[in-house]
Amino acid sequence: MNLTRWRNSHGFGVHSPFGFKIAKGVVSPGRNYSYYAEAEISRLAKKEHVPLEHAKHYIKFHRLLCILNIREAYSSIQLNKCMQLALKRAGVLTHKYRSVSKIPDIGAMTESSMHALYIFEDKVAGEIAEEILSTPGNVMMIYSSNPLATAQELKKYLQSGIIISGNLCTFAFSRIQTQPVCYQMDL
Repeated sequence: MNLTRWRNSHGFGVHSPFGFKIAKGVVSPGRNYSYYAEAEISRLAKKEHVPLEHAKHYIKFHRLLCILNIREAYSSIQLNKCMQLALKRAGVLTHKYRSVSKIPDIGAMTESSMHALYIFEDKVAGEIAEEILSTPGNVMMIYSSNPLATAQELKKYLQSGIIISGNLCTFAFSRIQTQPVCYQMDL
């Protein structure tokens, strides 16, 4: 699985329909396409003195939550106010855990929800990544200083789905009957 750079030319180069949906709906939506919470997230980011690049990330994060219809999020890191607002406005129930080992059984959680998001910082143990990514509908989000290296590490555990390496984090989407592919996008 090679890392493919998503081009800025209207999504050409993204051959997965799911990947194209993310590219067009999250990274570069049309002019008449916006979510009601974007202005609120921007105002909060400005109030909290969040750098512009990070503010754009939270807006795209909110779009992604809405497109994927995520209902629950499990985080082992402290979420800042902008991320909390993005989750809240997308209607996501958030659970905080002190460590990855404290997250309850992954299989039991995802049976009750259509999609679940798992948020981590830096590296995640291989067995946890494998367990999360083996359940269709799960999404992992890992903040790291080197998102490209994180994407390369995650591809070992993804049987079916898409990995997107962004500027600040890496997303891995577990999908049924999707060829494993890895993209680099401004996410």
